[in-house]
Amino acid sequence: MPEGWHLLTAYLEGGAKPDAETAERILNQYLDNLKLENCDAYPEISRSLLRHLPLQIPAEYYGQGEGKGFGIVQKRENKLELRASDGVPMRMITGKAEKPSYHSEGGKPWAEDNTVCVELYAGDWLAYDALCVEARKYDLRVRLHAAEGEALLSIEWEGHEPVTREVSGAEWQESLLMDNVEAAKGAVRVIIRVLHGQVDLDWITFSFAE
Repeated sequence: MPEGWHLLTAYLEGGAKPDAETAERILNQYLDNLKLENCDAYPEISRSLLRHLPLQIPAEYYGQGEGKGFGIVQKRENKLELRASDGVPMRMITGKAEKPSYHSEGGKPWAEDNTVCVELYAGDWLAYDALCVEARKYDLRVRLHAAEGEALLSIEWEGHEPVTREVSGAEWQESLLMDNVEAAKGAVRVIIRVLHGQVDLDWITFSFAE
């Protein structure tokens, strides 16, 4: 990132405003860094931006529009102010930070103290959209926490029969929800629905079938 980039991000988070000359210098360096010859390739980031399988989607990046991208039985306060008008409750996973920081991590995964989870209760659902550019079989995994010790989920991959999965345990866990799903080229939509219990959802991952 350009030298002094933190000055711009700090300003966006309520800090001091850089002077015009400093801001211009930082942004000009940012534009220079965008030149192809100055860039490093991160295929996983490119796939995430384009929503191309295989990819991992943070739980908070569910679909847009109530009744289309998400459904919440009882709207709750979202103290993170992230998509707050949706009424979808979210929190920091470890609670060590009040809100997520969007400072560049240099292509590295976010530290757990800087990650968000979505809280889902019985009857709540979230939809995730992606694009399959290579017809083949995929596995679907999530990282979650059964807040009440156990929960029952419905997983609805458009074009396939819905499946139910029981999850249990007191700790965060990675769970395989569907495996060897034949995906054709084109749009992909998956809905995660809570039938019973409460689930904290960290991310959803589409990976090549093992």
